[in-house]
Amino acid sequence: MRISYQAKRGIVKVPFAVSSVDISAAVVDGSFNSASVDLSGLVDGNYVEVAGFSAAALNGWHLVSGASVANKITTSSVLVDEAVGASVTIQGYEHGYGTSYALEQIHTGDARFELGVIKEQVRARTGYAETLLKRIDKTWTVTTDWIAQADIVYWSEWIMSVAAGEFFTVDPYGTAAAPDNPVLVELLKSNFPFARVGTLSEFKLSFTVREI
Repeated sequence: MRISYQAKRGIVKVPFAVSSVDISAAVVDGSFNSASVDLSGLVDGNYVEVAGFSAAALNGWHLVSGASVANKITTSSVLVDEAVGASVTIQGYEHGYGTSYALEQIHTGDARFELGVIKEQVRARTGYAETLLKRIDKTWTVTTDWIAQADIVYWSEWIMSVAAGEFFTVDPYGTAAAPDNPVLVELLKSNFPFARVGTLSEFKLSFTVREI
């Protein structure tokens, strides 16, 4: 099974957070710098959310380019120069806002689809009935294979990122290497319990989606 979505809410953090008035920005290499704050701990492909700079171009989300070191975080963004002085905060994340990601399992616990007919019927006294067909919904109810406890944060990120009706793609029996039937869907269910499998640190999740 493969689920593809855009990260928007509940994005997984990394253990990196700093706040200081001794953080500057440099246009020459797209970096954030500090002489007194330890900026190491980020790896290539992480993201940072920055706030507090006077220049709007420096605030927001930036992709980290290469591992950060003690006095520098290099990004792939086009930054502007700004000296130290503003109270700046930098929080590290595994994923970036609005960036596409995928969850993938080799097997699916269970997946079934059903057709729901939405109609309105008016019956006259004579017995004659007139039916207005509004739509036919195709929904999928899916139960995952086992999810490791450490991976629940990524499944939670997906749920929160599509909770407001954002469309995403699910392929119940496919993978990136072997697609089967990827379909554009929206999430229907509003509660998502992670059911523990016996005494193991493994969980299963059930969810329902409607094809768009």
